This record gives sequence, C-alpha cells and structure tokens, in this order.
Amino acid sequence: MNVDFSALNLWAILVGMVVGMIVGSLWYSPVLFGNVWMKLISKKKEDMVSATGPMIGAVIISLVNSFLLAVLLQWTNAQSVGDGLAVGLLLSLIVITATTINYLFEGRAMKLMGIQAGFHVVVFLLNSVIQTLWT
Repeated sequence: MNVDFSALNLWAILVGMVVGMIVGSLWYSPVLFGNVWMKLISKKKEDMVSATGPMIGAVIISLVNSFLLAVLLQWTNAQSVGDGLAVGLLLSLIVITATTINYLFEGRAMKLMGIQAGFHVVVFLLNSVIQTLWT
C-alpha cells in the first residue's frame, strides 16, 4: 500500500471533520432524528451527561475518520466524484453490515441502527465528495 501522506489535503480533511460535526449536530437534534433516537436508547434530555467529554471525543474521532477516508481515497486512486462516492458507499456498506451484526445479537431496534449507521453513511458520502473535489 503506497500512500503519500504529504499529498493529503489538510484543508479537505479539516473541512470533512467540520462537516461531520455539523451533520451530527443536525442528525441527533430534534430537527431530524434526535427525539426518535432518544426514545430508542431509552433516554430523556435530563438523563444525558455533560456534552463536553463526548464532544471532544466526537471532534477527535471525526478528524480521524476524515483523515482515514483521505488515505483510503488516495490508496484507491479515487480522482472523480464518482470514484469518491463509490469508495464512500463501499465503506458505508462495511459499516452497516458490521454494525448490523451487533444489533442482531443485542436485540436492539433496527430503526436505531438505521439512524446511527445512516449518520455515518451521509458523512462518508459528503466527505468523499469534498475530498475528491478538493484533491
């Protein structure tokens, strides 16, 4: 596997991180799926812990995901938006199938899996477009 780390676009990676945070903020808000998600995890707003720790972790993980996607896009030589979307879709399918196994054994609602995996699918696809356009 040959990856030229110096050729990775730092700005595209950082924008991808920000996009992930923005999508997550909307995705898990009452505007989109927040209320359903809270019900499916059996939580109320007052049950939620301070957001500081989870937000710091989310920023770091979003940055790592954006970086790793950039590496994967370079490794697969994705040069067009179509190439990027294909890589993002394949990565999304891997996440969905791997996550579904956990949900099946845990007896968790597939609706919850759809919400949680759906977030990652949207972020991977958006970041694939950003990174292939910006590289």
